[in-house]
Formats: sequence, structure tokens, C-alpha cells
Amino acid sequence: MSAAYVPQVGDRVRRTNWSDRLYMDTEYVGRSLVVGADPDGREMTATLSSTGGGEWVKVVTPAPLADCWYYVTTAGRVSLPKDTRADAIDHAGMNVLAVVHIWTDSDGVDRAEIERVTR
Repeated sequence: MSAAYVPQVGDRVRRTNWSDRLYMDTEYVGRSLVVGADPDGREMTATLSSTGGGEWVKVVTPAPLADCWYYVTTAGRVSLPKDTRADAIDHAGMNVLAVVHIWTDSDGVDRAEIERVTR
């Protein structure tokens, strides 16, 4: 069995029994406590010990999605990513059914929109 994770300064961490939306950006780790900031920037303090609070885990922030467009044809084919909506439609030709736009917004939320294309 591996050793328990110990928060390090600069890590984004949470306890296993915390809500998935709650985390702490670690600013100080002492012998018995961890100090950091919550998602709203408020100071947080928690004990380093896992007694009664769940184990510490490092929160891994995924890389943002590339901002790109795909086309879908009437035959069900999907394109490789295109830089713009116009590029996706132009490459699909007359058989375009829809375009799909994916990206990660400024808040880190993954987004996708599907738009039917009529000619």
C-alpha cells in the first residue's frame, strides 16, 4: 500500500469527503495544519491529519479543450477538427448536416454546441 498523500505548497487539494466542487489552493503546510484559499479566494484552514476528515487528494485540473469545429455529413461522417465554422461547412460540401463546436470557456467549463446546417 502506498503512503498517504501530503499536501504541498502550490498544490490544489481537497479531502475525499468534501464536495467535488470544493478545493483549497495550498499556501502553507505546517506540522499539523494546511492553510490555503477556497475557490472564492477566502482563507481556509484544515488539519493535516486525516482523522475525521477524509484523506487528502491532489486535484488535477485538466487542460482546456481546443476551440474547434467539426462537421457531420448526411452519411454520418465526422470531420477532423477545423479552426472555424466556415472551414467546417466548406470542407463538408453539399452533404453537411450539422456543425459541432467544442471549447473550454474562461471559467474552465467544457462546452459543446451542435448547430443544424441547412442549404
